[in-house]
Amino acid sequence: MKKQKSDSDKLHKELSLLRKRTGEIKEELRKIELDDVTKSNSIYVGKYFKSVHEGRISSYPEVHYVYSLEPDTASLKTIRVFDYSSGKGSHFGIEFESHFNPNKNELGTKYKEISKKEFDKVYNDIKYTIEKSLNENINKQLQSSSKNSKK
Repeated sequence: MKKQKSDSDKLHKELSLLRKRTGEIKEELRKIELDDVTKSNSIYVGKYFKSVHEGRISSYPEVHYVYSLEPDTASLKTIRVFDYSSGKGSHFGIEFESHFNPNKNELGTKYKEISKKEFDKVYNDIKYTIEKSLNENINKQLQSSSKNSKK
């Protein structure tokens, strides 16, 4: 009986050591994979991209500037500028994105590298659209509040 307990304790100890070593190996593999992804994604940092659909640049502007890598995953971090309403002012924005893939996104969109000048043009156009929309809304609110105060 004592021999069985000793054998059982020995097996538990070996199993515990194997689990510990397995965790260490998994962590080493994760670091190697992260290093590989970092190397492959770092070529995109500092570059600009524009969305392309079916071999042509899309009718609505969507551009990205890759400014960094996510430290834990090496995912590309971008500033995304878009106007899905093609200047009509109904769906546009400037936002940060952390899972950009310049080769293809989950919706099938591909991207073409562009110049900073091209990016800046879209950025400034969208910025103008945002400012114009904000000013129009502020003016409407001011007019509405002045009408209400006259009553």
